[in-house]
Amino acid sequence: MKKYYCEYCDKQFQDTPLDRKRHSAGIQHKQAKARWYDSFKPEHHNPIPPPSNQPFCIHFVNTVLSILTPIHIIYHFLVL
Repeated sequence: MKKYYCEYCDKQFQDTPLDRKRHSAGIQHKQAKARWYDSFKPEHHNPIPPPSNQPFCIHFVNTVLSILTPIHIIYHFLVL
C-alpha cells in the first residue's frame, strides 16, 4: 500500500482516506500546521501601540499649548 507523507508533521502513514482524515483531525497535526503558518508572520507586527497610562511629556504639552491660540484649543475640544 502507498504511504502518505505529511510535510507539516514530518510523518509517514498509510495513504487511505480514513488514515488521512484521522491524521488531519489530530491535535499534533493541527499544532504543527499552525506553527508552519505562524512561521510566515512578521515577528514584530504591531501597527497600533498599546495604550499607555503615563501622562504626556510636560515639555510636549507646554510647547504645543504655547503655539496654539485659545480659539484653536477650544475648536479641538468641541470637535474632538
